[in-house]
Amino acid sequence: MSDDGRLVSSKNKYFVSVFVEDELGNKKSIKRKEIKISTEPPDVDFEFEPQLFSPDGDGENDILKIKIFSYDNKKIKHWVLNIYPIRGGKRESVFKRFEGEELPGKEISWDGKNDKGELVESAMDYELELIAENVLGNIKKLSKILNVDVLVIKTPYGWRIKISNIEFEYNKADLRGNAFKILDRVIEILEKYPNYSVRIEGHTDNIGSLEYNLELSKRRAESVYKYLVENGIDANRLTTIGLAFKYPVASNDTEEGRAKNRRVEFILIKPGAKAPVRE
Repeated sequence: MSDDGRLVSSKNKYFVSVFVEDELGNKKSIKRKEIKISTEPPDVDFEFEPQLFSPDGDGENDILKIKIFSYDNKKIKHWVLNIYPIRGGKRESVFKRFEGEELPGKEISWDGKNDKGELVESAMDYELELIAENVLGNIKKLSKILNVDVLVIKTPYGWRIKISNIEFEYNKADLRGNAFKILDRVIEILEKYPNYSVRIEGHTDNIGSLEYNLELSKRRAESVYKYLVENGIDANRLTTIGLAFKYPVASNDTEEGRAKNRRVEFILIKPGAKAPVRE
């Protein structure tokens, strides 16, 4: 940057000169040399494994390994890796952040939790955005999408699946969008536990009356039930209940919190066990 605040440009030519003044006040230019200004961003990239992240404690794909690397010799001054939830095609606020002054010499290992101890959401997409700045002040940004699997969390009575990303028509119980793909994955999981009974719980945010949301959550649970039965799950294994906004998992004071509360839970109950009754 110049003294008057202007930034250098790669389109202009710049020269550096050295002047010497002796004790008598005589001045002489010793050297004048052209210098090249680079405005190229750092040539960095990153990769991660597994492609389908499943941090539910079963020992498979529980840890995400992230590797950041550079293809050029320009030293990185600072980098940030932000991880954002993607809901309804829109990026939410930062869920987790990693950063450093130089590129990490080894892989970053992530257990899927943010700094508050909250776990990534089941069947959600997350955007990983890398921002790297080299010592010349040039910046590069690049993003990749991470897919999170349907998470199956162990409980004393069996297993629990919580999904806030099943899409329904607005204020209706009709399935739409990615709901079918997610439920197909739920079916694959339920088929691994053929002797378990399954309680399908519908949950809403607190917009509207309790009576209205009880009915809406009940109909949404029944829509999920119908899809499961139509695709091979024994109806005798399944029960449904609508719980409205009685059991929030996040604050209803923000849109992000309300989105988490609009969810479907699948309670898998092993033979002979009793799950807590919610009504």
